[in-house]
Amino acid sequence: MANLHQLEYRLERPSWLRKHRRIVIAIAAVVFAISFLRTMARARFSYNSICPLCGKVQYTDDWNIPFTEINLWSTHSESETPLSAALRAANELQTHAHNWYFSWGSGNGAFCALGGGHQLSGLACQPHFATYIETVLRFEQPRVRGILLQRLRDPCEKNCDTLRFAAGFSGLPEAGFADVKSFERWRAAHKQSWDESTTAMETGSP
Repeated sequence: MANLHQLEYRLERPSWLRKHRRIVIAIAAVVFAISFLRTMARARFSYNSICPLCGKVQYTDDWNIPFTEINLWSTHSESETPLSAALRAANELQTHAHNWYFSWGSGNGAFCALGGGHQLSGLACQPHFATYIETVLRFEQPRVRGILLQRLRDPCEKNCDTLRFAAGFSGLPEAGFADVKSFERWRAAHKQSWDESTTAMETGSP
């Protein structure tokens, strides 16, 4: 009889798991949330792109199913660069649909992915390069300005190398020029370097 009473007591006594099931569920939910967030962090592919029409850079986070290209959602943000400020100062910004060139990115199994816009993205952040672009567009002849814009809007390796060389060889002061008279005075004193950099930019060869 005593054994029967003990068995009934054991059957009726709530187990520890049932008594604390809310705590157990909460702990399990926290563990699952942490695991989910860690998995999703590895599944994020972050990259930036550049629009050669305006010089802006776009930063993108693609949240994918881990180790696949199946996108769940994306976030975007845009940023000005010295190049975009130079194009605005030269009145070369027009209403346009952005033409984003992938620059570089990483995540979701990729360590470092490079795209066709990575060279221009690097140049766009250099103040000296922006000064060169603004100076040519404000003060040079229409033919020269047209060639520069063609190279800038087709940011292939050859065009970027040509613009990089021309900007570096020009010897321009980083502060630029307030007006055409100050530019003309500077050019008269640095005619050889300026003419050679302009020729290199036009012909595509140093």
